[in-house]
Amino acid sequence: MTFSPERLQLAHERFLADNPEVVALLKVITERHARAVGMSVEAFQRSELERAISREARLRRLTVDELLLVYLGERAAPAPRR
Repeated sequence: MTFSPERLQLAHERFLADNPEVVALLKVITERHARAVGMSVEAFQRSELERAISREARLRRLTVDELLLVYLGERAAPAPRR
């Protein structure tokens, strides 16, 4: 499924609001970290955000698209993970 940039941004914002540990991780990424992996800071942060979303989706036994739909309020949230 393809999300518009606006909907994807909204889903990411809602995901981050529910996952402060991911916000903390993204805040500590520095130019030095990014340079070590050959990326810009923004690209590295985006990559780490996508990895965190993928991890959460796997834990909930959802696809990434299904999880993003949950955060957009277009799909019922599954039972909390254990």
